[in-house]
Amino acid sequence: MKIMKIKVYAPISGVIKKISDLNDGVFSEKMLGDGFYIEPNSNEETTLFSIFDVGIVVQTFDTKHALFLKAKDGPIVLVHIGLDTVQLDGKPFKLFVQNHDNINLNSEIIQVDWKMIEKAKLNKAIPIVLDERENEGWKFLNIKTGKVKKGEEIAVLEFVQEIKKPTKLSIDEAIKDGFSFKEKYAEISEKIYQAVGTNTNYNKYYNCITRLRFDIKDKTKIQQEELSKIKGVKGINWNGDELQLIFGGEVTKVREAYDQLIAKGVKTQKGFDLKNHGPNTKGMPFFSRLLAMFKGIVLPCLPVFIGIVLIVALKAILEITGAIRVVLPSSNFAKYTLFEVFLFNLTTSSLFITLFISYTATIYFGGNKMYGLIVGMILCGPLLFRGVPNPNGANPWTFVLWSTKSFVDPESPLPVVWLKMGGLNASLINGIFIGYIASKASRFFTKIVPVSLSMIALPPLIVVSTVASMFFVVGPIIGMLETFLGQLVGLLIKIPYGIDRLIFGTLWPMLVITGAHASLAMIIQMPWVLNPGNIYIHVDIMTCIFCSALGQLGMGIGLLIKTKNNQLKQNIYGALPASIFGISEPMMYGVNIPSGKAFFLACCSTGIGSMVIGLTGNGHFWPQGGNGILSILNVLGPNGDTKSLLSCMLGWAVTLGCGMTLALLFCNSRVKEKAGISKIDRKIISILKHDQNVDLSNIKENMKALELIFSKANNKQIIELEKLYEKYEKLRTKIEALEAKENKLKIKLANKFNEQRTMKTKEELQMLFDKINKIDFSNKIEQVQAKKDVIDLRIAETKHLYQKLVHDSQELQKPIIQELIKLSKHNELAKLENNYFNAIHSLDISVKLETKKNDFLTNKQIRAIVKPQQRMEK
Repeated sequence: MKIMKIKVYAPISGVIKKISDLNDGVFSEKMLGDGFYIEPNSNEETTLFSIFDVGIVVQTFDTKHALFLKAKDGPIVLVHIGLDTVQLDGKPFKLFVQNHDNINLNSEIIQVDWKMIEKAKLNKAIPIVLDERENEGWKFLNIKTGKVKKGEEIAVLEFVQEIKKPTKLSIDEAIKDGFSFKEKYAEISEKIYQAVGTNTNYNKYYNCITRLRFDIKDKTKIQQEELSKIKGVKGINWNGDELQLIFGGEVTKVREAYDQLIAKGVKTQKGFDLKNHGPNTKGMPFFSRLLAMFKGIVLPCLPVFIGIVLIVALKAILEITGAIRVVLPSSNFAKYTLFEVFLFNLTTSSLFITLFISYTATIYFGGNKMYGLIVGMILCGPLLFRGVPNPNGANPWTFVLWSTKSFVDPESPLPVVWLKMGGLNASLINGIFIGYIASKASRFFTKIVPVSLSMIALPPLIVVSTVASMFFVVGPIIGMLETFLGQLVGLLIKIPYGIDRLIFGTLWPMLVITGAHASLAMIIQMPWVLNPGNIYIHVDIMTCIFCSALGQLGMGIGLLIKTKNNQLKQNIYGALPASIFGISEPMMYGVNIPSGKAFFLACCSTGIGSMVIGLTGNGHFWPQGGNGILSILNVLGPNGDTKSLLSCMLGWAVTLGCGMTLALLFCNSRVKEKAGISKIDRKIISILKHDQNVDLSNIKENMKALELIFSKANNKQIIELEKLYEKYEKLRTKIEALEAKENKLKIKLANKFNEQRTMKTKEELQMLFDKINKIDFSNKIEQVQAKKDVIDLRIAETKHLYQKLVHDSQELQKPIIQELIKLSKHNELAKLENNYFNAIHSLDISVKLETKKNDFLTNKQIRAIVKPQQRMEK
């Protein structure tokens, strides 16, 4: 073991006390680290000196009330002069040092006007603390208490470290053993894995928006101290047997790294691959659970869908320009060039949507993903949806159970097939059901099949039962529902004056959420399917589909302009490219749906833009083209119809503009505390006002006191804290980007070195070795980290007031709920505490420091509780 010790000296004469005795709610709770504080002896001694014999000034503040000082070869320590002195804006202080100045025991650091601090009625205590999370391995020891004089030794900073191989290898070691660099989150996940007792000590793991959660088997095996030391862990919480590691916005990346660690071959006690499923949605409203499910299943497939879109667009451009011929499913491939057939086969991957979705759905529902994959492949099998070749090509094979004449077009010679059996390709909903049934079947048969027969019997039982359920029961029922939707659209397009497109455009994004849009699009495109070689047939309702992506995009851009949430901004930036190419899901699931009404406002924007296209009467949509911005090819058509192009571009521009405008007018990044509380108060009054005999004076008095907590002055402090969180998140993201860039460069060169180390001479490898060792972003990271530390301190100081507001608010809402239950005689209304919680913690929830409580009461639930009694009383 290697032990380092650094002496700490008194910067001023005074009395040293334990940091816990300060009772300020910030330093005393060790929110900024552990240490002690000094009470100055008198107002006459005004100058503070260095606490280290050799050190450096890392960071000063504009308000001059605190400094970060670093010992030579040691940690960074915070010296804070007075409590809440940040509000004095630097007036009592005169700094003698600047950032990066060298200091020693004779260095004057700062002069303080103690009388001015006393006049402001502020505490003169000087906390000196060490953040052990940022200075891993360092601790304060031998802290003196009582009276001390300036320059007297008052504590020791000690660092205990196991002697390890140096970080930088020699060229000989690198040639012998190779380089090995680990990505930041991979290292974190490995530490978590060991500290939770490996995968044998938990039943499952999942994450919410801020926490990585483990369902623990044996709490005694948890190394809680080791978990608390892991970089990025902001806190540890227990909920029964559930261990919660609080990471904040980084939790998604930690979860991804942990998934990769498990996927590398970590096994459970029984020898099977560890399975996990989507987030725990128990207690969430039905619509929220449904959205969480679609988000968890669809979003992982989006990169595949975007890739297909771009390939389809490339094929359309080549066909329109005459560079290649049009290849159809019924074509004789022998008559075409290899490139034409190759490009055609690339674009047919859209027929396998069910396969992609069944794979991710099985993972989401906690099943073995390989079962989802094989069942999806069977039900998407080419022989099922292409049938047996005949002289005219290959037609889809189906077994018709029930068909009628079309009620949209009774004169059509083609019957409407309502119930049929056949291939289940290109259906999102079928893919979800495959994943669900495969997961349920796996659990059911695992329970009843003896362990000795599991390897032989389980796979066929799961596959056959899932395929049979889908082929004979679920598939035909879903097909009938999709056919019904298609017939409704057929009726819809007969409505004049652009109303057809208004309704279709408004409803289309909602169909995207349910997954019914994929099958419905195929039904709408039936004129193209029936006449595959005719490129002059246009299906005009299709002009609304790009409006859907633009409505979501416009809403996202509006939120980007308005929001202060850096994480939301990152989500919007990430979703922009997909939206431009007509893939609306990332913007919907990642931005607009979580933002509440933003999604529905985006739907309205889509409807308005679609109606504009319909009113012009010139917007047409031909088969050759692509998705998103590449739809320009479709609306131009084979003859270059500029009227159609101008009509559609006008509608698209209106959609985008409406989305942005509605976002700026009606969307807030979060509900303000007072507004949220007032809304709940009105609900409670509406519950009680029907009874004339009820005295509402007490409950109204408490409500008034609760709303007064969030006064203009206090709201100003909350807004200031919100801005600090935004700055902190930007700096944290910047550090993360620098660390990732450094690691990426090192890994790239290290892999190259490892490949060549047995093939080249030492002299040839030296240049590459030197390049790897020169990659060092530590100085840049330290500069950003210093700025982040400043913001971190300001957050802690400002948050002290905020936490008091939150505490007082929670205490005031309790008697309101108690009085409500007493007067209404409905214990179920106690859940309104969760409504208050979400309103009071609005800021914490928006910056992902707190998780929104989903078990709150909606207006519908309140009416269901209260109305029966009101009817009885009447």
